Amino acid sequence: MPEQPSSDTEFEDYLAGKTSLSKAYQQTPETGPSEAIDNAILSAAREAVSKKHSGASGKGYNWYVPMALAASVFVALGVIRIYSSDPALDPEQIADNINNMGQPDITAAGKSSPERILDRISKLVDQSKTEEAKEQYLAFVELFPNYEIDFNKYPNLKSIAQPR
Repeated sequence: MPEQPSSDTEFEDYLAGKTSLSKAYQQTPETGPSEAIDNAILSAAREAVSKKHSGASGKGYNWYVPMALAASVFVALGVIRIYSSDPALDPEQIADNINNMGQPDITAAGKSSPERILDRISKLVDQSKTEEAKEQYLAFVELFPNYEIDFNKYPNLKSIAQPR
């Protein structure tokens, strides 16, 4: 198909309705929705607006969205708080913390079972760290004053145990 040069005069002729294409557009009937459809849409819109303003949708639900938002925030903060707290320390970590401090941390040791603490103290005696073992033993006795130590299970604690 050979290309035809376009010019401004050709475009102006189209806009003025002088070309065959513009005459064909002028002869086609205008299309659009029928008046019945327009009226049905407009009446449905008017009805929806009047219901909203007359209170038919229920003014009692004005609290619903803010309350749901507040509840969601409350639950989210609770979940974040639960999962962001430090998990219980491992008994070995507790014993290491006690070793690294001048005074034993009795409250940290309370998170561990007495048997695990006694195992750790027994290991210190085996490693010839008797001063640390004595400090931790005294802290253990202070934390668990009524605990009966089975010296058959922990025979090396006899050397550091003081009579009560």
